[in-house]
Amino acid sequence: FLDSAQVLAQKIQAGHLGKVHRILLQVGVNLPIEKTPTEWFMEVAVHPLSLLLHVFGPFRTEMFTIGKGRANVAVLLSNADQMLDVSLYDHPKAGIHIEMTVIGEEASARLSGGFRVGQDWWFDPLLISGMPYTDGEYRYAEDVWYRANRRAARTFCEVVRGERTHAEGEALGLFGLARAAQMETMLAPLLRN
Repeated sequence: FLDSAQVLAQKIQAGHLGKVHRILLQVGVNLPIEKTPTEWFMEVAVHPLSLLLHVFGPFRTEMFTIGKGRANVAVLLSNADQMLDVSLYDHPKAGIHIEMTVIGEEASARLSGGFRVGQDWWFDPLLISGMPYTDGEYRYAEDVWYRANRRAARTFCEVVRGERTHAEGEALGLFGLARAAQMETMLAPLLRN
């Protein structure tokens, strides 16, 4: 429900990148909360993974490694067409940083953003083959992450009230039970650790 993520999904689905074979996702976290590396992965990396599941369908975990430190996880996932490398690391600055690169046969796209403690969320301009495609998302009248969550909650309420079908809600990015089960199955090897 982030503007930048919606534009990225539209570009991929419209074939602007060509056939996508590789996705790189790096997620840095540094917050004063005690969690295991797996808990940090499930807390932070699952959000961009949700977008990728929505766009490409389910992946399966091929292998993973949990290193030393608070947030040091590497996961390799795949499906019939794509390989997805996910790295969770202990970011040097307090906050969260997300960087996703989607590599197609004709172009690549990069989405980067996050938040710093005491500041709002931001997303830099979506880059397609290194050129800015959007203006980025910075503070509007409200924080961009809050705005995206409000949109998701509104869409959920519209489905509950019967103003949208479940299929329409899922097409907009909501996770129904089936998609949530796909995410859990996708990450089951990591969760069992």
